[in-house]
Amino acid sequence: MAKDLLPEEAGATTGRNSVVTRPSLRYELPWAVRTRTGKVIFPRDDPDAFVTNELDVSRLEEIKDRLWLAGRLHNIRPLHRQRLVGRKILVTEQADLHLLWQDDKIFIKPLPAWLLDRDFFQKHDPAGSMLPAALGFLNSYILLISYEIDFFLAQELHLLPPDVNWKGWLDIVQGLLSDFRGDERKISPRYHYGELRLSRINWIYRFDSRFRFRHFCRGYHSSSQTFQSFLNRNFGWLLVVFVYFTILLTALQVGLATNQLKDSAPFNAASYGFTVFSLVAPLVTILYGAVLTLVLVVYNVTVTLLHVRSETPRLESRQSSKLSGVKV
Repeated sequence: MAKDLLPEEAGATTGRNSVVTRPSLRYELPWAVRTRTGKVIFPRDDPDAFVTNELDVSRLEEIKDRLWLAGRLHNIRPLHRQRLVGRKILVTEQADLHLLWQDDKIFIKPLPAWLLDRDFFQKHDPAGSMLPAALGFLNSYILLISYEIDFFLAQELHLLPPDVNWKGWLDIVQGLLSDFRGDERKISPRYHYGELRLSRINWIYRFDSRFRFRHFCRGYHSSSQTFQSFLNRNFGWLLVVFVYFTILLTALQVGLATNQLKDSAPFNAASYGFTVFSLVAPLVTILYGAVLTLVLVVYNVTVTLLHVRSETPRLESRQSSKLSGVKV
């Protein structure tokens, strides 16, 4: 479907006698989309649900009073700067992962052409419930693509509609800026912040009292798909600790061999304490890792069984309806 972009009429002036030349983009909605929770929606049959799903950042809005722990206000660096600091840009269609980063990776959601169609958006979000999230998302792209090199990087990563050129993007930004100047209350609280550290968001979700440990196992977003990767990510730091204790015990042993320290009661007591601790700590760590792995196994098996039980009646009803429609 061909649609005009931006709120102004074609050829309308937008201040200082400048004229906005709007590109004409074509877009088609996908046939089927799987949501974060596993539900399948059909955008062409239910575009309202599609729009809500594509812009949903409610999980981050739930902890808007804790987001300062994971990022700074307005901290959105342009794409060329993301590359400059050595980050790998991972494309995601999940809005609540947009601009979350971990280690040397950052998630960025592509800008869909339908979001630039004001008529389409207003038609399928008549109550305006998703407008703050939409404006915040668009504002993030204004900051992500500041220079022409950012535009070329966005094209390389397929973050922008393919019909948009650099001049067209500048026209789009010119038309959008009026929506953000002077009033940040228009955008979602999530987008008051920019890049958010995923590891800290995970910690907030695991231990925030409002969630009552419902997300203790997986946190906000788990990137570990196997138990081995989970243990490597969460217990890799123990190797550094054990190396440090090895050096420490070696130094204590050398100290006990010197005339100055072998008769020192405090030094002997400290040596005794560190020796006992170095024997007990690895055993406790291994036991903790084993218990945690067992808990994760039980959790994953339980979640899988509950999902199977919830889906089985639906599958059976579909099969029965298909059989009833078969003519003998």
